[in-house]
Amino acid sequence: MNALNKSNNRSNNTPAQASNHKRKRSDVALMSITPRKESNNEPLKRVKPTIDLTVVLQKVQNILACINIESQMISLNDKGIDDDCLSLIVQELYVKNNQIRILSLNNNLIGDRGAQVLSEFIPKFKCLEILYLNGNHLSNLSVEKLIISIQQINHSIKVINLEKNNVNKQQLESIGIDLSKGQFKI
Repeated sequence: MNALNKSNNRSNNTPAQASNHKRKRSDVALMSITPRKESNNEPLKRVKPTIDLTVVLQKVQNILACINIESQMISLNDKGIDDDCLSLIVQELYVKNNQIRILSLNNNLIGDRGAQVLSEFIPKFKCLEILYLNGNHLSNLSVEKLIISIQQINHSIKVINLEKNNVNKQQLESIGIDLSKGQFKI
């Protein structure tokens, strides 16, 4: 009986009371997604910054508008391309032109996630012979994965230029990556 009376009381609320009730719920929802402050026992949780997808899409559209997407040589040097942009650009290139022979991505902001994207998409570009990645932010680990994926599929790539990255040639050779063929320029 009490439960019935309580439910009737809720339905008899004025609109102002109902909106207060809703406001309290939304306040609780907002509080639950805001990061907690550091307490004595718990360190502050790091919140991963979110990307603004509209900004990334606009940047990708601007970059692609500047090139002849149907060319066999695509030069995207010095465009400020980061990992998020690279993922969208590579997908768009594959859809519009998978006959690219030379892809130049020198002096951008491509990091380890971008190298992962490339290692997944390179097998789809059957005609790709030369890949320039000079002056990016690639580490030994991402370069290792990229090189291994290319070697495993016995791809048509003849040259990958990885100069001016965060790569140690001796470390790559120590884990068994053969750089003597001249295919990989580090």
